[in-house]
Amino acid sequence: MKAGCFWRRAAGVAVALVLAIGAGCGESVRSPGPQPGDLLPAPPLNDLADGSTFSTASLRGTVLLVNFWATWCTPCRQEMASLETLSRRFPAQQVRVIGITMDADLNLAREFVMQNGLSFSNYSENPAERARDLLHVRTLPETLIVAADGRLVARVSGARDWASQEAVALLAAVARREPVRARPVLP
Repeated sequence: MKAGCFWRRAAGVAVALVLAIGAGCGESVRSPGPQPGDLLPAPPLNDLADGSTFSTASLRGTVLLVNFWATWCTPCRQEMASLETLSRRFPAQQVRVIGITMDADLNLAREFVMQNGLSFSNYSENPAERARDLLHVRTLPETLIVAADGRLVARVSGARDWASQEAVALLAAVARREPVRARPVLP
């Protein structure tokens, strides 16, 4: 068989395979985990300061910015100052910033919180029900924006400037119950 003939036949088989696979794809496929509009699961968390158990369900009625971070994650450390600024920008009854550390060494995480003067609440995962698994957190930092009714508004992967005008406007819109883009554009 000639080389040109082989490649034409291979291309034909590839096209047929793509069409066969595509024939079963009439429905959109959801990625795992909560999507914008879904009620956010509220796994138990442990307060980093005193170890007490906490659930985000207790904060229904408040807009939440839930940030997953770790001390070994450089982009996480870089965005912490802007999260602190944002946490001071809104009344706690309106918008609440909370952090969830992925650190195995909780003393290291506590030290980081103290050294950086972070006043917003920080938690660790409860070993019995890991938040990262339940919420399908796959990258760090990852931030979930949750409406006051407990529904996920947006999932933001990667570091952002949370003190930016765009981030503040986004959270203010969520607090006013205005519709927002599921994939917000933030610096």
